[in-house]
This record gives sequence, C-alpha cells and structure tokens, in this order.
Amino acid sequence: MVLIQWNIKNKQNISKYQLEILKCGNDNINYEWEKIKEFEIVPSTSEGSLVLCHEEIAWENTYKLRIHGFCKTKCTVTQYSPEFLLYVSQQLMESRIIKNGEVKVLLSLLPKNKTIRSLLYCASRDGFNTNAFHFNCNRKGKTVVIVKAKDRVFGGYTTVSWWNRRGGNTNTYDKDAFLFLLRNDNSIVPQKFHIKKGQEENAILGNCGPCFGK
Repeated sequence: MVLIQWNIKNKQNISKYQLEILKCGNDNINYEWEKIKEFEIVPSTSEGSLVLCHEEIAWENTYKLRIHGFCKTKCTVTQYSPEFLLYVSQQLMESRIIKNGEVKVLLSLLPKNKTIRSLLYCASRDGFNTNAFHFNCNRKGKTVVIVKAKDRVFGGYTTVSWWNRRGGNTNTYDKDAFLFLLRNDNSIVPQKFHIKKGQEENAILGNCGPCFGK
C-alpha cells in the first residue's frame, strides 16, 4: 500500500481529477499511461490522500505519475500536470527505527490525513548533539520524533516548529502536542499520551534536543 497526499488550488472550476501511472521498465517494453484513480473535488476541498494498492503497483519498481482535471460540464479537460517519479520500495519509511509493519500503526496515532513526508534528522547520520538537531529541524513546521532505546520505540508529535536561542528559554505553546508509545518489551499496546492540562505553554523545549513537556 502506498499513500499519496495531494493539495490542489481549484481555480478553474474543476470537479474531477484523474491520476495516471506509467511504469518505467528496463525490459525494452513500451508501457502506456493508465488511469488508476479518479477523485471528486468540491469547493471546500483542497487536500486529501489516495491509496494505491498492491494490485495497482509492484514493489521495487519506478513509476511516473501525472494528473489532469475535468470541468463540471465534462467538456473541458485541463493540461496534464508535470510528471513526477514514484519509486516503490519495501522500506516504507526512511527511518532506520520503524519497521514496515509499524508504519500503519504510527500513522493511526497521528491526526487524520497527516503523513510523514521526509526525514529531517537522523542522529546516527547527522550527529548525537543539540546543534545538529536544531540545524536540521528548526522552523520546519509539524514534526514527528521517533526514538529507540533498547527494545522500546516511542516519540512525540508537535504542530509547531522547533527553535532555540542562546541564553534563554524557548518553551513553546502547543495544545495538540502528544507523546506516543509504539513498541515495547512488555506487550503494552501502542498508545498516545496527550499533554497535561495547564502545561500547554511548555509543550516543547528548545534549549536541548527533541524534548517534550508534561
């Protein structure tokens, strides 16, 4: 399963979009574009997500994707969007911590229609220090922190940007921040822990690495 998140500015009175796919093969076969998804657009809708199942795509292949739209009268068709590449790997996330079978569980803990778009910081790659974390993560908007300690995997989510400064506290307000438990050695089911009432002003702490409040 591959989840694609889309965002559209509906300026042309478009009522429907079609997503097409083209397999990029190395077997000298000339593949043709195929329509794989069609989704409706209403005035109040500007973003959403599509799920591509294993019947539509195959692991370890590269595809080109494009979309075009139809006006309400179905008489006018827009030009195709720029093509973009999709490489379907069995490693569903860039994270070195999360297992493929845990991706769906992690996404279920996040707010609805939220996905993890890119890996900003990896301690084993970028360095186990505060400066490296803030250099890669400051002012990037909503983020998910994933930590592994022995056999336990846990983390936190914040809707506000990380930031820090020298010589002062940088605690940040976020009423929607939370911690989560994903994997443990005591058979405890994955769950999330919301910020304590009255502690929203100290949701994330910027004077060290990825540190959450209470």
